[in-house]
Amino acid sequence: PPFKRSGDEIVPSMNRSLSRSAIRGVAMLPCPRWHAVKFMPFRFAKERLLVRHSSVALQSTRELLVQKPRSMSCVPLRILFLTNSHNSMSQDLYAFLGVRVGHKILVHIAKSSQDMVEVKKAFKPDVIICPFLTKRIPVEIYEDSAVPCLIVHPGVEGDRGISSIDWAMMHRMPEWGVTVLQAAEEMDAGDIWSTETFKVDLSDRTLTKSSFYRRYCIPAARTAVVNALKKYQNNESPRPLDYSNPTVHGRLMPTMKQMDRAVDFERMRAEEVWHRIRCADGSPGVATTISGVEVLAFGAHVEFTGASISPGRVSPSPGELIGKRHNAVLVRCAQDTAVWISHMKRPGHGQFKLPATEVLGQSVVGHLPELQLADPLEVPFGDTPKTFADCWYSRRQSAIYVHWEFYNGAMSTLQCRRLSNLIRFAGKDPNSEVVVLMGGRHIFSNGIDLYSIEASVDTTRESMRNILAIDEVVKSIFTIRSKVTISVFRGNAGAGGVMMGLATDRVIANRDSLFNPHYKGMNLFGSEYWTHFLPARVGVEKAQQLTEQLLPIGARHAQRIYLVDDVFNSRASSQSVDEIVAERVSRLHAPLWAESMNSMLARKSNDDIKFLAEHKYYEISKMTENFADVGYHIARHRFCTKAPSMSTTLLHLTPPGFVTARLMDGLKVSKVIQSKVTERAVALKEEHGVTPALAIVSYGHQPDSELYMSKKLQLAPAVGIDAQLHRVEEHPDAHMAKLRMLQKLADLNADESVHGIIVQLPVPIDMQADEILEAIDPHKDADAFAAMYMGAVVTGRADDPKGLGGFRLTPCTPRGIMELLNQYEVKLLGKKVLIIGQSRTVGMPLSLMMKRRLATVEVCNAHTWDLAQKLVTADVVISCAGKRGLVKAEWLKPGVVVVDVGIHVTMEGGKRKIVGDVCPEASQVASLMTPVPNGVGPKTVAMLMANTIELCEQQMAAQFTASVKLERE
Repeated sequence: PPFKRSGDEIVPSMNRSLSRSAIRGVAMLPCPRWHAVKFMPFRFAKERLLVRHSSVALQSTRELLVQKPRSMSCVPLRILFLTNSHNSMSQDLYAFLGVRVGHKILVHIAKSSQDMVEVKKAFKPDVIICPFLTKRIPVEIYEDSAVPCLIVHPGVEGDRGISSIDWAMMHRMPEWGVTVLQAAEEMDAGDIWSTETFKVDLSDRTLTKSSFYRRYCIPAARTAVVNALKKYQNNESPRPLDYSNPTVHGRLMPTMKQMDRAVDFERMRAEEVWHRIRCADGSPGVATTISGVEVLAFGAHVEFTGASISPGRVSPSPGELIGKRHNAVLVRCAQDTAVWISHMKRPGHGQFKLPATEVLGQSVVGHLPELQLADPLEVPFGDTPKTFADCWYSRRQSAIYVHWEFYNGAMSTLQCRRLSNLIRFAGKDPNSEVVVLMGGRHIFSNGIDLYSIEASVDTTRESMRNILAIDEVVKSIFTIRSKVTISVFRGNAGAGGVMMGLATDRVIANRDSLFNPHYKGMNLFGSEYWTHFLPARVGVEKAQQLTEQLLPIGARHAQRIYLVDDVFNSRASSQSVDEIVAERVSRLHAPLWAESMNSMLARKSNDDIKFLAEHKYYEISKMTENFADVGYHIARHRFCTKAPSMSTTLLHLTPPGFVTARLMDGLKVSKVIQSKVTERAVALKEEHGVTPALAIVSYGHQPDSELYMSKKLQLAPAVGIDAQLHRVEEHPDAHMAKLRMLQKLADLNADESVHGIIVQLPVPIDMQADEILEAIDPHKDADAFAAMYMGAVVTGRADDPKGLGGFRLTPCTPRGIMELLNQYEVKLLGKKVLIIGQSRTVGMPLSLMMKRRLATVEVCNAHTWDLAQKLVTADVVISCAGKRGLVKAEWLKPGVVVVDVGIHVTMEGGKRKIVGDVCPEASQVASLMTPVPNGVGPKTVAMLMANTIELCEQQMAAQFTASVKLERE
């Protein structure tokens, strides 16, 4: 198998890639970004590993490969982001200020005023930045002059209101801007820290509200925020907002309503309908009624060809549907014009955007004709289709350019298949030497279409179909062996888009592009052959960081780590992006490049393709596991329905060392119990001449069990208990193995020198653990699993000195947890307690104990479908499910109390590591949390020793009573 993520077994397949990527074929390419020259080996499928992968070459060429680091004129700041969501602007600012510049940034999803105040107190920031916040800033924050709170407003100076972009686009403003201002009591009326203006290309017919935000507002916000921070660090003050200044053009604008966006198909031409829909694209959409169905419309395209309205067909009236294509519908407008609508959404909570035909249903669109389009569709270079089309190609000199425009960059199964066919066509084209993947104008690609998957009948099956289809797109790229392939990131890209672009021979990116090369946020391992292409470009260590840390990175940073080869600045050039790309492609014909290109093409072979099939097989096997896991389905559902973030602090973006939880030290608390146990053991020795004896029966060898047993065997002598290990060797026959266990327990039951007996769990399923445990004499059951002890717990008489017929012990782990919560003064009265795990050893008795404390208790398991929703509302979470990493930090309620009973032994970096059921990042959300190890474990072992002493005392008392009775007789 190929390179794997952390936590998986280590395998050496990358060694093959490294050994095969010889230094031959290295071209010395002049590049002004470097002090001297940049070495770039060209090899098929990104095995063109840099010279730096060879330690000898790195040592000899270190001077040539060192780029000037980005200098910082000041010390790093602690910056707190308060935002509605970690959207594209928040990510871009984090990538620049945090990843590139080096400031320490905490991203916090603002829920309430109190929430914002609390995180400010905990993090102690130097500056607060609100990149995307519509909630009111609390007075405790904006009146704190020591910590300025900067609001990033997507409007020119003086503009106010939450519909700034909507009005700017609706009024077709040729110039707009972004302003960074100080938070104040009156919204958007604070002093001005900085402002940045920009020209708007009104001729761009692909421009929508969403792309306006990404293309213009985000780069301007980056510049404005940097200027504002410079002023803060230079002790400069913001200037007041002055409407009397003639240069201040902004004004307070009302919130745009649906009546302001309303479309009238009978009176409006297609261009006006298109304009109104694009001004609301992304959110909230335009409310309208189509064929009697109330919808919110998105993704409008004007039909310019006129060919869709056949003269021989009865022409529909304005507002009626003409036809359909690729799940979009064509609507008749005034004056014989028509507009395509690709996506719609039903009004109401929890609804999400889907292709128009799916929202309208077959009863509405089933009879509509399919309006055919040339396949493949050729469009003049630099232009866009005159009708609705989601993928097409164009030509320029000896290069063929492949374009696609999938809504929000999401690629459904059918779209992937159409794109695969187009790329194969380009690869076989006899008139071209270079295939350039242009992607979307504003979003290259975001990977699979989660919305279509969420709406499907079988989400697991559709997930697999979609991932196999996008893998086929990648395969159609790297199987082009007779041409040079180039990918161009004109806009942002998610994990699927990034990995798809890496399958080409060369990668070019716009300087304003933002990459999210990770799948973990959706609880997926990932596919698109990333296990080969990503580490082959950036190295194994960096590939692990990119896929594990969930960090967004900018194009410049991507270039420094060799994720992309070249970066261009579209905003600094008078040329269009297409012209800039064409100019770079034309350089491939230069003599300097020709030799390298020919060398690269010569090394494309079938062996490489067969080798890549191994990577796909491994990735699909991991994705199969992901699609069967509830975590993926929960994450996808919450993403599609825009469910509020369950965790207010984005943990993967939390600075190191920022921990809110106080750890419950089970080791420290257990020492108090150990001292009492020792006193009682000494008393038994002095009064009866007896040393309490505990027999530990273990079947075979299991790493998790061995760890627990070692703790028990170490502690017992320290508190005056004689612990004896009785190991029953494994037997291939389950029946014989069970008989061996039962015989061993029978012998120990009859041995009067043994006062307590436990069976180290787990045991094989075939042995039937319940029957094994019931074979222990209740008078010697140190774990207190016998039915009589459970009865005492149910009736509440477990703590009664008289007990239930003398059986007043309680199971060790539940008793230890209750003692631990008592020591840390956790109040259970009226609290919502969620217990994950319903075993008779922990979950069930613990739930009964909690209910006795008048807590509201809910018991679930690792297979509970809505586990994340249950966790987010729980005040106390106790996980005893025995599944590593089951409880995600982002599922927890801030301030929750977490008790982690799970224990798992893993190997990382050749060293043994002990982890629990709860992800370690939960310490950044919880108020109290048990560590693993030294949390519940020491307390459980201490309680076992206490139960052993109790059993010994009961047996001594029973012997004394029997002897007195005998003397009387």
